[in-house]
Amino acid sequence: MSGGKFLTTRKLNILSILVLTSVIIAAIYIMRNNLGLIEGLDFGAGQYYYTDIPGWDKVFFGEKSITLGTNHPILFFSAFFLWGYACFKFLSWIETKK
Repeated sequence: MSGGKFLTTRKLNILSILVLTSVIIAAIYIMRNNLGLIEGLDFGAGQYYYTDIPGWDKVFFGEKSITLGTNHPILFFSAFFLWGYACFKFLSWIETKK
């Protein structure tokens, strides 16, 4: 290994550690100070994003909204699992070709 490459890798590692540390400190600061929360709205995970869209229920559940198969949950979940199975089989096939 050449000396120049070692210094580059070491600098990259130090930079990565600094960025990771900065992100963790920022996350703790945001959580401790309750930044980004809306007073009086205590929703669970996933529902927070809808509170930013005025009239979100009309956008997602209105007459002209697209349902994408969610009216038939068995079909929706079947398509999801079939897609996952197809991806698994494809990746397994690629792995055997190596």
